[in-house]
Amino acid sequence: MEKPIAQSLLQRQRAPAVCRGFVALLVMTAVLRPGSLVAAAVTRSESVAKPAVSQGPDGRLSYAPDAFGNTVPDFALAGYRHGGVALPVAPVVATLKPLAGSEDDSARIQAAIDRVAQAPERTADGVRGAVLLLRGTYRCGTTLRVPAGVTLRGEGQDAAGTLIIATMRSLKEGGGPTLINVGGAAKLPQEKTAHAILDEVVPLGSRQMKVADAGSFKAGDLVTIERKANQAWIHDLKMDQIVLHEGGKQWNPKDYSRSWQARIVSVNGALLALDTPVLCAVERCYGGGSVYKCLSDPRGRGAAVERVRLDSVYQAGQENADEDHAWTAIAMNGVVDAWVREVTALHFAYACVGVGRNCARITVQDCAMLDSVSQITGGRRYSFSAGGQYVLFQRCYARHGRHDFVNGPNDMGPSVYLDCLAEQTHADIGPHHRWACGQLYDNVKGGQIHVQDRGGMGSGHGWAGNAQVFWNCEAPSLLCQKPGVPGAQNWALGCVGGKGRPALSGRLDGCWQNFGQHVTPRSLYLAQLKERFDRAGGKGNEALQATTTPEQRQGTIWDYLHRRFSADRH
Repeated sequence: MEKPIAQSLLQRQRAPAVCRGFVALLVMTAVLRPGSLVAAAVTRSESVAKPAVSQGPDGRLSYAPDAFGNTVPDFALAGYRHGGVALPVAPVVATLKPLAGSEDDSARIQAAIDRVAQAPERTADGVRGAVLLLRGTYRCGTTLRVPAGVTLRGEGQDAAGTLIIATMRSLKEGGGPTLINVGGAAKLPQEKTAHAILDEVVPLGSRQMKVADAGSFKAGDLVTIERKANQAWIHDLKMDQIVLHEGGKQWNPKDYSRSWQARIVSVNGALLALDTPVLCAVERCYGGGSVYKCLSDPRGRGAAVERVRLDSVYQAGQENADEDHAWTAIAMNGVVDAWVREVTALHFAYACVGVGRNCARITVQDCAMLDSVSQITGGRRYSFSAGGQYVLFQRCYARHGRHDFVNGPNDMGPSVYLDCLAEQTHADIGPHHRWACGQLYDNVKGGQIHVQDRGGMGSGHGWAGNAQVFWNCEAPSLLCQKPGVPGAQNWALGCVGGKGRPALSGRLDGCWQNFGQHVTPRSLYLAQLKERFDRAGGKGNEALQATTTPEQRQGTIWDYLHRRFSADRH
């Protein structure tokens, strides 16, 4: 098979100057001679002739590479226990009821949580038990801590269910307290030995690479893949030429190493086969990369919050100004195989659920962030944020948010937003700044859905994201730009709406296909998930039944989400 043109060029010439020269030609596509080598590469990269993802009659998916060899990543490992399994129902170990006249229930709720945390693990997933808060109102003036193995459960997320009111105040500019912290703060220890990646280029979507001393690894090992960055990469992206606002700064290579975890499937000579796709192309001319063996995974498992309604007190009449109150309803950190389901959050300044970068295999589903209270400006109203790896947000709804389904700097997937709706939005959905990688926005609807070079916005946001996939999304304003290096790509496939106005002109388009018409399969994530289980034993349909609702299996659910949550008022 003929190698993609860009990959062949880079394999023949290894110096960083060649990378820079190739990119310089790419960004001059408007004046290229028809039929020239690079013109052909660009045309093939952006062409709609061959679908980036297609589904055969047997349901199997195939992926067409762009000119560099980048393919749409496989997101099938996102979610609790890598998806395709039902969330557990932890047995009730402690039960609390509302106390009339109580001004602060924090201490007694925390005491019950701590008791359950000492119970023995009941399942292989670390589940110990649940604290059940009977329906009614509870007030909390301090943050609740839900550790590994514990579920904090109420009796419903609507107004007649279990309401926890956050009464704490924020005395900090640009940030405030959290009502519920889930998990801990553990990180993965790893060997100091760096096994250099030997390939000249490992493109996006690839699941194999050659490494030095591969015999040190075996199937099943958890590894960290680190992709380095150098000044040549920064320069070719033009991130040393940002037109900055006051307080901004140009990108520095030391801040742009990116790392993510994967498991080794097999070792064949120097070649490692991985279960997780490459999320940021590894190019030797831009710094190369290394693989490290993880020594253990000490992060806690099996923590959850479910079936509660969370409200932050605020000054009535100051909905777009008051910030002296709780900011985040639920923050998750240092936890794996954990979940949040059926939670409604009202009036928080920042988020309903924010998943930290040291989390993995997380599901957040059937949640709503309603009517945030804060200034409508930067650093506020990020309704659902997937900072961790293998995170699945599905069937979630937001109203009066800004960046409702969002990723930030250093965020590395694969992570998925599936069947989500944002209404009355104040900013865009998508990666927010500084090179988030490996996110799928699958059947997401909102006011703006963007991946672009944000230039000097904020303190110099620059390129918001790479390896971003917008699949069957809808918005009045859609933007999908390709960063100006060959090993980066973003895809807008089957999206419907209007093309937005970019922050900066002169940037390449990403891979747009079937604009104005949805494509099949309806959901890329669900198709990838089914295929993964079918390959492993033919249980793809069972995985879909365990993961989805009847409404999802019948088609797009934006109308369902609107009916369910839009009438929820306070």
